[in-house]
Amino acid sequence: MGGGISGLSAGYYAAKRHPIRVYESSHRPGGVIGSIGVEGCVLETGPDSIAAGKPWGLELCRELGLEGDLVPSLPALRTLVFGQRGFYPVPEGFRALDPRAVLSLALGSALSFGGKLRALLDLFLPRGPAVDQTVARFVLRRWGGEVLERLVQPVLAGLWAADPERLSVVSTFPELLELEQRYRSILVGMIRQPRPARTSTPAFYTLRPGLAGLIDRLARALPRGSLRVRAPVSSVRPCPEGWRVAAGPLEEPAAGLILALPAPRSAELVEPFAPGLAVLLRSVPYRTVTTVNMVYAVDQVELPPGAAGLVVARSTGLELLAVTFCHRKYPGRAPLDRALLRCFTRGGGRSRADLVAQIARELGRLLRMRGEPLAVEVGSHPQAVPEYPVGHRERVQRLAEELRRWPGLRIIGNGLEGVDLSDCIRSARLAASSILDGDPGNLTPAGVSS
Repeated sequence: MGGGISGLSAGYYAAKRHPIRVYESSHRPGGVIGSIGVEGCVLETGPDSIAAGKPWGLELCRELGLEGDLVPSLPALRTLVFGQRGFYPVPEGFRALDPRAVLSLALGSALSFGGKLRALLDLFLPRGPAVDQTVARFVLRRWGGEVLERLVQPVLAGLWAADPERLSVVSTFPELLELEQRYRSILVGMIRQPRPARTSTPAFYTLRPGLAGLIDRLARALPRGSLRVRAPVSSVRPCPEGWRVAAGPLEEPAAGLILALPAPRSAELVEPFAPGLAVLLRSVPYRTVTTVNMVYAVDQVELPPGAAGLVVARSTGLELLAVTFCHRKYPGRAPLDRALLRCFTRGGGRSRADLVAQIARELGRLLRMRGEPLAVEVGSHPQAVPEYPVGHRERVQRLAEELRRWPGLRIIGNGLEGVDLSDCIRSARLAASSILDGDPGNLTPAGVSS
């Protein structure tokens, strides 16, 4: 059930060994993934990248014959933060927690002198308890308020529209807790990590025609007639032969089911026969996210040199969460005389016109834009991105225990085992394999870090 990246991937892997059917309620497969050609540019209305550090997305692209369409991000470009004091770079190695980040924090401009001293206090603090807690609480305890407000909060918002006050450190950055437990000090642990080789390895990839190219290729790889669009599933129920699936006027038998839907929608389907499972699924919170793509002539914009994009600190009060300079990040994404800016925001319930006007004003403040954009494309995705709160790992474990009562049923999607595109592909592959092999389940504790 579900024709997004999770459902299509599960169908693709399962179809290698068994007849399948994929049901999609909308007029097209792909879910939040969408690519549009405008002004010679490729605009992504949903996700725009495949993480290089997680192999499952790239492996699937190569398996589908898309290797020639993979476009790497330019590795030399940096990410900036826009805060109350203007622009400053995210310290080198900060997101990967590698040894370079310690020196970058100490010598960089992200923190004040007092903020640096507070962060260095981590060297002397005692080891904390090995329990789940919010990312904000963990960072405040170890590194202080400036690291949280000037770095962690804007980076998390720019990646997942997430608030550190709501996110579980165990389910999003388990390596932080692991470093503390092993070394007592996070900074000591970072210093003792193997120093990564200075290579030109890209952090991300995209596809030349856009990520919708992956959706198109997956859909074509399914057996003829197995993908049904405009086919909302109204109910599923267990029966002696397996399962019955009601979609429109038809009710069809199935040996097994994979629900690749937002967790609340999966909860609606399982409620009649598994109310305990439904309660767990409904407890996964989701956020609405919106992308606003704007195309300008290159002489209309003044972008910071050497940057692929920026994230915005909450303290600025701006609607923007992040801006990607797509024409810089990915070669060939736009003609040489065009600048393609992909803006990321929660949307805030505004009308399309009001949102576009607000984003244009904020871009003018940040990047000294001149004139109107040549093209604008808005992609709004209500309740599309989950947040993993404290206790999420235990929730996933309880879900796995509940699912053992229902052989032939699997539940996947970004609400459980990782929000990244590659995480969704991984869980789809595991679900297809386990259901065909008759394993009791496939859920593993979630984590969105790479």
